[in-house]
Amino acid sequence: MVYTTNDLINYVERIMLNEIPLEEVEGTIYKHFHPIAIYPIDVDKFNCDVKVHKGWIFHDLKKGEINVIYHVRYYDDNKIFGGCNAPSKWLIERVDGKWEIVKIIEKP
Repeated sequence: MVYTTNDLINYVERIMLNEIPLEEVEGTIYKHFHPIAIYPIDVDKFNCDVKVHKGWIFHDLKKGEINVIYHVRYYDDNKIFGGCNAPSKWLIERVDGKWEIVKIIEKP
């Protein structure tokens, strides 16, 4: 369960690392962060480097935002996919006692 904003950041990092099965991830987070949804990789044959750096967090216990910079690199023997030092703003809401990302804003 994702009860704190730190839990939410760790959850996203675990998704990016493919530590959470695809069928357990849905919605905004799946479409934006799960490697299978983003890159044409064979999930059984890739390696990855992932780090999510938390910037500042602002919320009123119901809604808010988290600013992060993340680095993700997926690679196999031939190809590398990913992004380096990507700034991102996550709009969050507390739903049924847990934090969820409702929108992701990234600057090109």
